[in-house]
Amino acid sequence: MGDLLKLSTFQRHVALEQFDIHRKEGNNMKSVLFANHGLFTAIIAGMTSAAVTAGTYTWYPETKATGKWSSTDANWNDGNTAGTHWVNGNDASITMGRQRTITVSEAVSAANITMSGGYQALYLEGSGPLSWTGWIKQSSGGNVYLKCPLADNGNGLRFDATGPIYIQGSNRHTGGNYIKSSSARDFRPLFIDGPGDDSDLALGSVPGTVATNIFIEGGYVYLSVNTPSRDISVDSKRMILIRSAKTFYICPRGILRIHGNIRAENKSGSPYPLDSCVFVRTNYTSGCTMLYGTNYFGKLRVVGKMEIADGKTTLITAGAGTSSSAALSMTGNGAPYRDEHGYLKVSGGEVVNNQDSYRFTTDSYGHLDVAGGHVNVWQGEILNAYDSPGKMTVRDGGLVECRDFRLSQTATGNGGELILGTGGTLRVRQIGLDFTEHRKGVVHFDGGAIQSSAGNSGVSVTKDPGNANWAGCDFVVEAGGAVLDTSYSHSVWFGRPLLTGVAAGQTDGGLKCILRNNLSVVLTCAGSTYTGPTRLEASGAGTGTRTLECRVANALPATTTLQIGPGTRVGFNDDFTASGNDLAQTVARVEGVGSVMHNSLLTVTDGVSPVFDGAFGTLSFENRCNLSGEYRVAGDASGCGRIKFNSAGQDISGLTLAVDTSKLDKAVPRGTYQILEAPNGFTGHFKVAEPWGVRYTDTAAFLEYRSPLVLIVR
Repeated sequence: MGDLLKLSTFQRHVALEQFDIHRKEGNNMKSVLFANHGLFTAIIAGMTSAAVTAGTYTWYPETKATGKWSSTDANWNDGNTAGTHWVNGNDASITMGRQRTITVSEAVSAANITMSGGYQALYLEGSGPLSWTGWIKQSSGGNVYLKCPLADNGNGLRFDATGPIYIQGSNRHTGGNYIKSSSARDFRPLFIDGPGDDSDLALGSVPGTVATNIFIEGGYVYLSVNTPSRDISVDSKRMILIRSAKTFYICPRGILRIHGNIRAENKSGSPYPLDSCVFVRTNYTSGCTMLYGTNYFGKLRVVGKMEIADGKTTLITAGAGTSSSAALSMTGNGAPYRDEHGYLKVSGGEVVNNQDSYRFTTDSYGHLDVAGGHVNVWQGEILNAYDSPGKMTVRDGGLVECRDFRLSQTATGNGGELILGTGGTLRVRQIGLDFTEHRKGVVHFDGGAIQSSAGNSGVSVTKDPGNANWAGCDFVVEAGGAVLDTSYSHSVWFGRPLLTGVAAGQTDGGLKCILRNNLSVVLTCAGSTYTGPTRLEASGAGTGTRTLECRVANALPATTTLQIGPGTRVGFNDDFTASGNDLAQTVARVEGVGSVMHNSLLTVTDGVSPVFDGAFGTLSFENRCNLSGEYRVAGDASGCGRIKFNSAGQDISGLTLAVDTSKLDKAVPRGTYQILEAPNGFTGHFKVAEPWGVRYTDTAAFLEYRSPLVLIVR
């Protein structure tokens, strides 16, 4: 009776009134009373009468399809007499030889509730509320629809989901949800469709503060949404706990957004949640699971569709693993890529595994799509296409960090694919193929970047470029272009040809080198066929060198245009020292306001222009080289761009001036438009069209406007 003192005067009156009714009818309450007037449910423990013998009450008779569950209903059998009234606190057994609808017409409490005897559906409806202190269990696999409101005594509700259970009411229980499956059958979902407003009140009242509210007890248990159009959010205050070494299955038909944290208990004897797993399945093409919280469990396996939209998901596994035993695995259904099968999108937040040599895998047309989020397995490996095709896309601000990226480990299908889209970055020590011949793989550069995570001490980020295993691997440049980026404070050595990935007659995005202070992009392989420009951009502060080093002859395609940004330089030498050997290289054009070095064997076929992104300046050449084509002059009233030759004897006669006069002033002082600086002298003259002409000194050339002679005949 002590619990009554905690209630208001009105609530005590209601509870005592109900207790008195039961007492007069001879139905003493074993453990609980309900006072429910639509606003409040009081569950009062400790009112046990020795006159009540606990037992199992069975719904009676077998042929009854509908009925009412209340203290005055006579459709129960206590094992002795047919037609017994329900007594709260007992076990309830409902046989399901046919579809049944039972109306819970008042506050009802049971110990365990068991449905058995067939695959027919059971509907529990009415105003209730219904509660139980043990487990609700469907042992025969039929559907159970809990439409009546559910309550508890503060200790939560327990679901043994041996058959599908649909929680479809707006429920009042406060002690959480305990979910398990004691059946070996493979599909045991707990559906939380809710009252129709896309809320998560099917899981009971939302805790006032963050609290463990969903307990995964083990077995094949699926938390799911049944309606394709539903978009249900699990509140951020509901924390999900995976018991030690258990698996949490998720399989929605609609969208299930889990905003609360998912945590796993540490395995016995270990400080880590080893062997626990979140397993995302797809039995429906419309389903998607979305995570937002701070999560910590063993591994994540995605064979359905999933998105990590925010938060941090930390994975800790017992072994490095491959395929489904890896810390993270995306496994498709063996058909061409489809977003509903084996698809994980990381649009925000991060996925982390910092264990040494551990792995993330894709296979069977699985797909890891990092579109704005961060995937970090920086001490381990990504096995892209493990035993069967798989791919990874990095785009839209996404970042993937790993020690090694195994591009492909399959000889079937299209092999492995890596798509580096605009704004995406792969930070890696090395990219390699498996050490077995005939493997296939493609890296698609479409605006995304590769960074070196370790600097590699002069070793290429492309592993074993001389190995025959690379025969089936291509690095292709598509419309967005390829990016090699030193912004992570390491030079990037690259040892594979960059092949054009667009149709014949089209221009790809070329190669962009992002260069940080005192760092380099180093090309160590010839044979590139991309058709776009080769662009050098400075990154960050500092006054040191920022260099594109070409350490083999013809490292660049002969049709490319070199675009050299402010503070950057390009050179062609086998070890990039004064004692090294300059290397042959042909390009179409050289543009920009940086410098060209080790260029004694450089040939430029279409011309030069000292302009970068519309801004003119000085374009410097360290050595003499073979120049021909147009010299495009641009400037304004203050001056114009110029070429500077640091070695004596450069021949300029192969260059024809193409002057953009739109911003040039015809009346500026002599010497304003210097177009050539050669402190050590030069040879030859520019070809130029009137009325502009060139004035020469021993060390310079100036563009000047020359008024035509006007004759007036009278």
